[in-house]
Amino acid sequence: MRPTRMPGRRRIRGDFRALCAVAAAATLAGCSSVPNYANPIEWYRDITGVSKNDVEDQGARNDANLQAGGNEPYPNLASVPPPPDTAMSTVDREKLQQGLVADRANAKYSDQQVLQGKDVPPLPGPAPKVALAAPSTEPPPPGPGPAPTAPQGSGQAQAQPTK
Repeated sequence: MRPTRMPGRRRIRGDFRALCAVAAAATLAGCSSVPNYANPIEWYRDITGVSKNDVEDQGARNDANLQAGGNEPYPNLASVPPPPDTAMSTVDREKLQQGLVADRANAKYSDQQVLQGKDVPPLPGPAPKVALAAPSTEPPPPGPGPAPTAPQGSGQAQAQPTK
């Protein structure tokens, strides 16, 4: 037998979800206007001493900058200087090209020139003494058995009946 449902249960569930959404929105909106004495971030900043370096008249400084900027005339965008001339002369381009070719030619053989004809320096200190172990007469322990293979077929696992 199937339990009967209350006819208003779906409506109550929807109302509860709406109430939670409104409460979450109000909580987030309230975070922007928390006074410093009730703000946990400010508590942490006061305890660690970070807030002692804060400038109290930050608003006054910004207001002074805005006032000074308001007294300036609006800039004329037609007065922007032309872009600098970065074109190279033909002589400069050929000189640069020859330098790049020379760099590439030297880079091809630089590794050979560095390593050619030089011996590897010996390691500092005495050579380590390594004792060779005598071969044992015992056979090695047996390894793990062969791995089980999956049945081949359509790619789906087939259930086997259990007794």
